[in-house]
Amino acid sequence: MEDAHLVLQQLPAPAGEPSWRWPQLAVFAVYDGHAGAEASDFARRRLHEIFARRLSERISAGAAGACATGSTDISAPVAAAVDVSELCGALREAFVDTDAEFCASTLHNSGTTAVVAVCTGTHLVVANAGDSRAYVWRQGQPLELSVDHKPDRADEQARICEAGGFVARGRVLHSLAVSRAIGDREYKQVSAANDDSGLHFKAPLVTAEPEVRVCRVAEGDQLLLACDGLWEVLTADKAFNFLHAAEVTKRPHRAVRQLVTAAEEEYRSTDNITAVFAVL
Repeated sequence: MEDAHLVLQQLPAPAGEPSWRWPQLAVFAVYDGHAGAEASDFARRRLHEIFARRLSERISAGAAGACATGSTDISAPVAAAVDVSELCGALREAFVDTDAEFCASTLHNSGTTAVVAVCTGTHLVVANAGDSRAYVWRQGQPLELSVDHKPDRADEQARICEAGGFVARGRVLHSLAVSRAIGDREYKQVSAANDDSGLHFKAPLVTAEPEVRVCRVAEGDQLLLACDGLWEVLTADKAFNFLHAAEVTKRPHRAVRQLVTAAEEEYRSTDNITAVFAVL
């Protein structure tokens, strides 16, 4: 199994961060690994920790700015004042930093997609790299909060070709089926002009830079994250309708297990499937 997932009802504060100013944040994530489980397991263990550290740095910078401008309200809990843009920035940095840390610490060429949702209670911030997806079910309709990063997507293909690579049969260098991922070291090593590989990469062909979307949380919102093994055989409508028929709000673990089993056995998915469901 190369997939991994994470559910944290409260993101722990990093060492040294005052608990009184740490925001209430729930974190949900799905990582769909390929070429081994090393990258997905690493991301599951490290990405939320790096996100917390990056967010703490931004909170500290904001508090320092309040002191510098003479604000007298710095004793108020900062949790209520954390700006959504700061969450987005910290999450972007966490993807890139996790990728750099993994690639520097191993010779493994495994990689992983990543879709991570952070809920503040009032807003949902979703970052993704790859083709795992996030949906919110609201008032009988699925809202797509991620976009697939496929090599034959026009902007992704243009970036890959500009960097010195190519896309064939919908894959990077005729091999990798996603254009953004954590890991996949061999697609990120910029070549020297005098090497004899035949391909000279001016920039990484595959990037860990995520796309980030934000939405306000409404009463009754339901979140579903899953890797592409589910979405290859089910639409978001069908997935949510299945969960509701299985009484997901009463028996969430059982309903999600039934959904995954149905995708594998009834709908004949040939890929690993991991899914995370939450009522926001």
